Amino acid sequence: MTSNTTVQSELRSQWTNPGDVMSLLMLVGGDIVQKALAQLVGVRFQLLPRSCSGPSCYLTPVAFSFGWVAYAFSSLATIFGDRRLMPTPDTAVQVINLSNGYVRENNSWVLGRLLRDHETSVAKADRSRDPSMAPSGSTGKVSLKIDIFIAGAVNDKGPSITWTWGFCWMAIIIQQVIAAMPWIVYGDWGIFLVTASGTLFAVVTGSLPQWTAEKWPAPKLWKEKTVALTRGNGHQYVMVIRAHAGAWDLEAMSSARLNVRGETRWVLLTLAVLWSLLLITVSGLGKHSWYLVGVGGLGMLQNIYLSAVRVSCKAANLELHKYWKRPAITAYQRSPDAKAKMKRDDPKDSDTDTELGPKLAEGDVRDVMGGLMELEKWFPKAGVALLPVFFPGSVEYDAGLLNSNRERRFWKRATARLRKGRQGKLSRDQFSRN
Repeated sequence: MTSNTTVQSELRSQWTNPGDVMSLLMLVGGDIVQKALAQLVGVRFQLLPRSCSGPSCYLTPVAFSFGWVAYAFSSLATIFGDRRLMPTPDTAVQVINLSNGYVRENNSWVLGRLLRDHETSVAKADRSRDPSMAPSGSTGKVSLKIDIFIAGAVNDKGPSITWTWGFCWMAIIIQQVIAAMPWIVYGDWGIFLVTASGTLFAVVTGSLPQWTAEKWPAPKLWKEKTVALTRGNGHQYVMVIRAHAGAWDLEAMSSARLNVRGETRWVLLTLAVLWSLLLITVSGLGKHSWYLVGVGGLGMLQNIYLSAVRVSCKAANLELHKYWKRPAITAYQRSPDAKAKMKRDDPKDSDTDTELGPKLAEGDVRDVMGGLMELEKWFPKAGVALLPVFFPGSVEYDAGLLNSNRERRFWKRATARLRKGRQGKLSRDQFSRN
């Protein structure tokens, strides 16, 4: 009986004032805080309103939450490492220069989230499409969707303020109100001290100029350039962006070098010390811990929302507009009857015929190959550049890439052996099926 009474009293004491676990909660979710900062950072205000070239500051309203102490500790690794603040992209993207076919693996958070958000919106529209409205000769399923955009000039004032940015400030204000309640009711100002200090440290972290230097590291274009963003073979969606002079160089943005600012190391080190002191302060709070749980929980919800929310192009300082002549090329999966008819009507090859044929209407394009062919008609070299991306594995001998006759002879024989092996495998597969 005494044992049961002891357990009940311990549980009652813990749930009445859960101060013992607060120091542990403060170490959860550092990666979420980093992604929330990466999404929202960039809004800039001039300290002198009438001056366009004077000093400015960045305001990033990522709320104080449990994960901030964990992020402060993990940022210590960046002090002695590469000093990189932005997280690595969570979406694998290939950035292809459609003039020369050069493919780069993306390292830009902005471009990764741009394609991720675009795919989400397009996939939602595809799911809502009525199957009975499918074009004739197709199954109604999309094989490849190529959306074409025109990129405008960069806004030198930074990204636009959105309702998300204002909503985040409202969450911070509500946190201060919750933290002030035990001070008003019980005279306990410890919760408010922790909350106000954590909010200040969070705002200072988001105001570091290196965030924007990493988020938009590319120069502006001085001439026109067309690039494509895609996940590559096996994926349905492609963004073709035709950028004019004054727009971001998206190809350079995908692989730009890190621009390290000298003050970043010392600010991060100072903030890590301050967060450690705040953690010690939290562990010493003995009463009214539920108010701090409410403050941290609200902040964590805001951070989770920010880390996953879709950001508009203007909020990412990208000025993208649909190409009015052909906003999209949608290639539908060909039906079995249409495939059989295509094989019967397939014309003979001719080396003298150089015409690409007429441009097709939106509902007449079929299969991935058809989508690339249609893109080539609108933008010369674009379809050719994307062809090896969606149809990889073609190995051709190119003597121009080799320096000596010995190398040329070796690789000529090797590629011929590879082609012969593929033909042999194809013949065996056909024989086994028959």
